[in-house]
Amino acid sequence: MENMDFAAELNNRSFPALREITGYLLFYRVFGLRSIGQLFPNLAVIRGQQLLFDFSFVVYELVQLQEIGLKSLAELQRGSVLIEKNPNLCYVESIDWGRIGLSGRPNHFIQGNKKASECPKCPDRCPAGGDGRRLCWNNDECQKGKDFLLQ
Repeated sequence: MENMDFAAELNNRSFPALREITGYLLFYRVFGLRSIGQLFPNLAVIRGQQLLFDFSFVVYELVQLQEIGLKSLAELQRGSVLIEKNPNLCYVESIDWGRIGLSGRPNHFIQGNKKASECPKCPDRCPAGGDGRRLCWNNDECQKGKDFLLQ
């Protein structure tokens, strides 16, 4: 029962003053968390001055996580993204990580999450990426970026 209380408390927490992380952001086997964006609604920059191996943003084995939802995240200054083994995580494929991170960076490692075909689609009002797919964090928030119109 203690885990259930912690999960409920975690999903009701928010740190709106956090706008920047100088090192890396790691989520590893956090029980009960459904949305990272709910925790950090205004996080805009991950600088990556320190990396975990080559990664500045890691989400690994969060079985209840449904969305990343970091609607304000516009820049990963250094490092790659690792998002793996999150079986209920949607909207990972609807983010253009290259627009947030260093352009042309092929080292993002994203696998073992919920299949995009089993997830809700992005709203039609969201911008389209180079491949024509809509870009969003969830069914309410479009991806914003420095090289396309802010929604």
